[in-house]
Amino acid sequence: MTHKLTYIVGAIVLVLVAAFVLMKINASRSESGELGKAVTEDMMHEAGMMDAGVMFKDGKIVLDQDGKMSALDRDYVFPSGVKVSMSGIVTKPDGTSMALKERESVWNDGSITPDGGAMTKGKMHDSAMMATSSEGAMMEKGTYEAYAPEKIASAAAHGKVVLFFHADWCPICRSLETEVMSHANSIPKGLTVLKVNYDNSTDLKVKYGVTYQHTFVQVDGNGVLIKKWGDSIKLADVLANVQ
Repeated sequence: MTHKLTYIVGAIVLVLVAAFVLMKINASRSESGELGKAVTEDMMHEAGMMDAGVMFKDGKIVLDQDGKMSALDRDYVFPSGVKVSMSGIVTKPDGTSMALKERESVWNDGSITPDGGAMTKGKMHDSAMMATSSEGAMMEKGTYEAYAPEKIASAAAHGKVVLFFHADWCPICRSLETEVMSHANSIPKGLTVLKVNYDNSTDLKVKYGVTYQHTFVQVDGNGVLIKKWGDSIKLADVLANVQ
């Protein structure tokens, strides 16, 4: 009986020791994991500091920080939420997209400079962020961005507005959007194309008599229909229809 009790006590002790050791190992792993996470986030923050930019060079995107170039093998996202795809498409948090030209750089705040080189954010303020006309007015390119009701009036105040009824499941919509984003610099000054979600915009579809996706509706600042058309499968077709 004494031997049996000894065996039982010994077994209990072994189990407790094993449990304690296992707990320490897991705690160590957890601590290491948190440290690794902290280091990774710190490195990402460091890489996305205000004095760092992403340049589109030779068909690739490279991180430019204090003149040190590092080629990237994946899409890059700044701490501000500005995203740069491998093909040089810049997408801001509000959905606005544009394509970088050769040697243009984009920064944490979404601003773009030509031939960024080793410029830091501080130096960037001395560079022209947009071409300036002889009258001194800022020359801006048109934009393609996500729809919001308040954008119609503000965009119309500076030019023309076209609603693009887009559906993610529509191959024509996807193909056209890819072309628009890849050639965003081709959208003329003063034109704003707003991407409307076809599937959840019933009120807008009723208002403008939209019965199928990849329909385009040009409106004025009050949202009044100017022109409606469909079946444009190329950006050039869309632009040709704008009045």
